[in-house]
Amino acid sequence: MPITRVAGILAVCLVAASVCSCSIFRHGKSEAGAVAPVAAGPASPAVSDTDREAALLKVVQQSIDAAKREGAGQRDSVIQRKPYFFKAYDIYSGNAEDAKVVIQEKDSHSLPYIADVTIEKQRFATRLHRKRIDAERDTSFLRETGAETVTYEYRNGKWQRAGSLFLAEKKEEQVNGEWAAVKEEPKPAMKPESSRGWLSRAWSAITGN
Repeated sequence: MPITRVAGILAVCLVAASVCSCSIFRHGKSEAGAVAPVAAGPASPAVSDTDREAALLKVVQQSIDAAKREGAGQRDSVIQRKPYFFKAYDIYSGNAEDAKVVIQEKDSHSLPYIADVTIEKQRFATRLHRKRIDAERDTSFLRETGAETVTYEYRNGKWQRAGSLFLAEKKEEQVNGEWAAVKEEPKPAMKPESSRGWLSRAWSAITGN
């Protein structure tokens, strides 16, 4: 066989082998570089308005139950609100189902809902004292009856207490073992300020007229 023909056959074989190897490498590289699709997890179920309100009432009931448990223990505990000392505890007359609930939707991702919960409450408190020892000895409680409005914020899928406001409709004290309306002591009448000038008032102070 002529040398020229042999060289041509070898050249064709080398080109074919080169093409095959490049194809193999490209195929392997594409498979290695391919990113496997990430399976999407199940979407969290949407919370309905009914479930959201039910969760709120559960939190409210827990607060009411805690107040009932702690009421007896707080009766003898002295509270300090500078510069005063006193005793106080609360009693809720109803349950969460008796509360008035108003839920408002907010245009905020971090705070999508806010709620006001109003429920009847009685607050028992002693009078204010300047000295702790006087507050400790005081066993006469005044009773305020009214309604408390508690504000809750819906954050991260949970209701959180934000603040409260208590409005008393009546205030009573025990008289001979019975509750009676507190008689407010009359405030001293303010003397009208004189319309005379300072020179005239100074002269009157000197002369007595």
